[in-house]
Formats: sequence, C-alpha cells, structure tokens
Amino acid sequence: MRASAGLRRKMGVVYATGLVALGLLVLSGAFCSAVLADDGEVAPREWQSPQSQWRFRTLPDSPRNDSGPYGRADRDEQRARERERERDREREELREVEKRQAAERREREEQELLERQELELDVLRRRQAIQREQIRAQEPDRQLRQAKLRALENKQQQESEALRSHHAEQRRMLQQEHHARELQELERRRAEGDKPEGGEAGPGPQPNADELNAELQQNERRIDELERQLQKLRQENERIRQMLGWEAGGEGNQDERQAANFFGIEDDKAKDVVYVVDRSGSMDEILRYVQRELNRSIGGLGRDQNFHVIFYSSGPGVEMPPRKLVPATEENKRAAATFVNRQFAEGATDPSDALAKAFRNNPAVIFLLTDGDFDPAVRDQIRLLNREKKVKVNTICFLYRTGEELAMKIAAQNDGQYKYIDMDWIKRMDVRRQTERDEGSEQD
Repeated sequence: MRASAGLRRKMGVVYATGLVALGLLVLSGAFCSAVLADDGEVAPREWQSPQSQWRFRTLPDSPRNDSGPYGRADRDEQRARERERERDREREELREVEKRQAAERREREEQELLERQELELDVLRRRQAIQREQIRAQEPDRQLRQAKLRALENKQQQESEALRSHHAEQRRMLQQEHHARELQELERRRAEGDKPEGGEAGPGPQPNADELNAELQQNERRIDELERQLQKLRQENERIRQMLGWEAGGEGNQDERQAANFFGIEDDKAKDVVYVVDRSGSMDEILRYVQRELNRSIGGLGRDQNFHVIFYSSGPGVEMPPRKLVPATEENKRAAATFVNRQFAEGATDPSDALAKAFRNNPAVIFLLTDGDFDPAVRDQIRLLNREKKVKVNTICFLYRTGEELAMKIAAQNDGQYKYIDMDWIKRMDVRRQTERDEGSEQD
C-alpha cells in the first residue's frame, strides 16, 4: 500500500509537470507565430499581461487587422495625418520663401529710392554751386555781391527744404505701397484657406476691397507724378552738364579726337592727358575757379582720348580713382567731376610726387598748374623723367606770378606752353561762354 501511494504521488508530480510543460509549449508557439507574422500589428492591450514587458502581436488572420484600434483603419488615418503634416510643412516653407522675397524686394525698392533721392540732392547742390559762382564772377562790387549771395542762400535753403519734404513724402508713399501689398497677400492666403501667422485658420476681419482699390489708384497717380518729376530732373541735369562745359563733347558722343584745352592752352589732339593741379593752402579762395575750368576741359575731350587728374600740396599726390588713365566717356567724366569738386585747399606747394605719378602713366601731355613758387629741384626731376622728350609739359601760373620764372623754364625745356591766368581772363571767359549758351538757347 505504501509503495502504491508513493507511486501515485510520483505520477501526480509527473502529470503536473507535463501539463506545465505543455502550457509553456503552447505559449511559446503562439509567441513565435506572432513574431514571424508578416502583418506585424501589435495585439490589443487585453492580450498583454500587466506584469510582463512583452508585447505580443496578433496573427495574420486576426480579425483585429481590419477593424481593431491598431488595425488598417488606424494605419490609414495615421498616414493621412502624416501627409497633411507634410503639406503643412511645404506651405510653411513656401510662405517663408515668399516672405524673404518680399523683404528683398522691399529693401531693393527702398535702396533705389534712396539712390534716386541722392542723385536729386546732388543735382540741386551742383545747380546751387553754379549759381553762387555766377554771382561771384559777374558782380564786381563786394557789398552788392554779398547781398546777392545772402538772398540766393535763402532761396536755395527753401529749395533744399522743399526737396527734403518731397523725399519724405516719397518714402511715406513707398511704405503705403508695401502695406497694400501685405494686405493683398493676406487676402490671397485667406482665400486659399491658409492659416494666418500666429493663429488658426478662420475668416477674421476682412479688408475693405474698395479702400484697397482706392489706395492702389492713388499710388498709381503718385507714380505718374514721380515719373514727370524725374523727367524734369533729367532735363535739369542736362542743363547742368551744359553749364559745366560738357556740351562740347562731355556726353561722350564725340568720335574724333579733340584738342585738349586747359585755361586757353591747347594741345593738338593729344590722346593721353594728365592734369597736375595745385591744391595748397594758398588756393583756398580760388580753387573753385580751377575746379570749374578743369571740369570744362575734361568735358571737351573726345571719346577716344584718355585722361587722369592728380592734385598736389605737401605730401603724396591725390589721384583720381582708379589711379590711372581712363577713357573720356560720360561715366568717367561724371566720376572725375565728383572727384574734382570734393578737393579742398591745404598744405604747402610740392608737386614732386604728383609729377612722378603723372609720368608713370606715359601721357602725351601734362598740364601743370600752380599759384606759387616751389622747389627748383622739381625742374631737374622733370628733366630726368622726360629724358627723351616724349611728354609735352604745359605750365600755368594762376593769379600769382611768384613761380612764373620756374614755370616758364619747365615749359620751354619740355616743348610745352606757359600761360599766366588772372581774374580778368576768368571774367572774360565767363562772359563769352554765357553768350554762347544764350545764342544756343535762342537757336533751339
């Protein structure tokens, strides 16, 4: 009996062990089938043990694949959401590109407006300077000249203030135009159903279309007015060019080489010309006359001629950019006039460095202008630089004869001409040129 009872206990243990092993085998098979399934869908949460970290997967033929919370329906919805997010990202990138382009266009238009306004101010300043020079040259009486200059300055100040007010109005109009563009862009986005920046999509307050149309029409009228004003400025610019002496070929339309004429000294059709001009401190009150004649001389050069300008005082000579001979085109003449008009008088009289730079350009003619005496060693310097006498050196003493003897010797040794210029010569030339301009206006 004891043996049979022990045997039964052993058989019970074996049976229980077999049941446990069979259960484990079934569970292992189900797990392996889920892992190797092609569908790869996660099983519902009720299939998962809360104590276990394993996440079982449903079998391929499970009805959960089509309609369960983790089935194909949810998968399609997730893909649709991803596609929508992708479209949102593309729209956002497109909006960023449009914003960047609009900012660049706005910056470009503002820069163009500023450049146009700078040109208008430059034209006005040139015209006012010419008016002042005309009064100084034509009125011999000092008190009457000062009274005329004061009256002219008051008038010019009013003109400058009016131009600045006009420029402020132009900037305001440009800002309104940019605002109208932004409103149109916002309306377009709302019509397309895009979300406005910083909020959800919605109808929101609609801009008044009639007001936008009225503002656009007003901007178009202002643009027409600006175009008319620009045409007037171009005509004024043309008149100033003529007053500067550019009517004799200063617009770069001469095809034939012209005689270089500086203070009445003419050189027969020299191709390369360098002007070496004194701007020492003693030229303070008279430099403007030299600048005016220099602009007129450069304006008379032909298109196939080259020129360069170097101012000197004490120290290194000041060269016109790009520090070499340039063709006598309209653009280069305008650049030369800007460079010439910016010079001011200072320092002593030492042309040695400026002459060395002038000879390095291998010109055919050099015009050397001074209002005083300088170191006689300059004469020896020129003789060394011009051993072969390939360069003609013309010299001019302006208003003062202190350096006349040295200037005459330099001109004689280098096959050049010498000339003394006084205020009477300047007044006579002003009267003659004014008469020529008046006659030309009557013929027109």
